[in-house]
Amino acid sequence: MECSFPNNLAALRHERGISQKTAAEALGISQALLSHYEKGIRECGLDFLCRAADYYGVTADYLLGRTDRRTGFSTADDSAHTQRRELCRILELLYDIADKAAGSPLADGWDAFLRAAVYRSARLLLEACDGRPQELFSLQSVKAQAAAAGLMDMAAARLAPPVIDTARGVLQQPGRPAPYVSKERLLADYPDAAPSLLLLLQDIEEKLVYSLTRFPEPSGVHT
Repeated sequence: MECSFPNNLAALRHERGISQKTAAEALGISQALLSHYEKGIRECGLDFLCRAADYYGVTADYLLGRTDRRTGFSTADDSAHTQRRELCRILELLYDIADKAAGSPLADGWDAFLRAAVYRSARLLLEACDGRPQELFSLQSVKAQAAAAGLMDMAAARLAPPVIDTARGVLQQPGRPAPYVSKERLLADYPDAAPSLLLLLQDIEEKLVYSLTRFPEPSGVHT
C-alpha cells in the first residue's frame, strides 16, 4: 500500500473537523485501530478502504495516493450517468446554500440566474435536434439567447455582495446575511457533494486559465 495512504486518511478527517473517535465509530472500527491506520503502523484491508472512500466521498485511488483527483467527476472514462449524478449532487448542495439565505437577494438572484441558464442550455440542445423544435418557442433564437443572457447578467448583479452607495451613504441590497462558506465548511456539511463541486471548480478554472492565456485581453482592457 502506498505510504501516502495514512496521510490522506488523516488529512480527510481533519478537513471535516471531526475527531478520531467520531470517524472510527462511523467507519466501524476502534479509535486505536484508526490511529494505527493514520500513523501507518498497520495496513488496512480492502473492506475498510472501500468504507473510508465512501465515507469521505473520494475514490480509493485518491486515498492510496494514486491520483490527485478526489472523485472521478471529469475523467475520460466516466460514464454519462456518473457525471449526471455528480451534477445533481452539486445542484442540491447549491440549492441548500441558497435556501439558507431564503428571502434575501442572494437566494432570489441565484434562482433567477439558474433558470435563465437552464433556458439557454435547453434551447441550444433542443434546437440542435432534428424535428420541429422551433414549435417549442415563441421568440426568435438569436434574440431570445441575447435576452436570456441579459436576465443572467441582472441576476448576477443581485448576487454581488452588498455595497455602500457612497453618494447617499446607504447599504444597497439589504437582506439576510449570506451563509458562511469555506472549503472546510463545505467538506464538513456536504461530504458527498462538496468533493465533486471542488473538482468541477478546479476543472473549469483550469480551462479558463488556458483560454485566457491563449487569448489574452486586448491592451488597455481591464476587468
